[in-house]
This record gives sequence, C-alpha cells and structure tokens, in this order.
Amino acid sequence: RGSLHNLLQENHKQGIKMHVAKQVQLLKGIAAGCAAVATAGIVHRDIAARNILLSYNFEPKISDFGFSRKVGATGEG
Repeated sequence: RGSLHNLLQENHKQGIKMHVAKQVQLLKGIAAGCAAVATAGIVHRDIAARNILLSYNFEPKISDFGFSRKVGATGEG
C-alpha cells in the first residue's frame, strides 16, 4: 500500500482524518518493529514516515536500512 508518508499526504489532500484507533494500531506496529530491530542489535538511524511501508492490511513494516549499523560495529559496511 506504499509508505506511511504517502498515506498521510493523500489523506491530508482529501481532507480525511485517520481514526485514533488506526493511529494507535500503526504506532504500536512501528514500536514493535523498532523493538525487534533494537533486539537484533541494529540502530536504524533513519526512522521516518517515508521508511514505514504498509502491507495490504495496513501493517507497518520498517524499511530502508541503508544508514543502519550494528551496535558495536566499528567499520563501515
């Protein structure tokens, strides 16, 4: 379904307000994804609405790990 950024922009253009329950559901999913990334020892370093992709069921998925680093990693790569 594209990125959270695109969804928010389209909703804004059309004057659609996302229901609070949907906002909470998305935020919980994003927080769970951030926790999973941290548990894996990774620092994402670029969490933004453009890097949250939405599945068919509007489940948020963290994407774009281009700036991410393993915790404790000393080299680039």
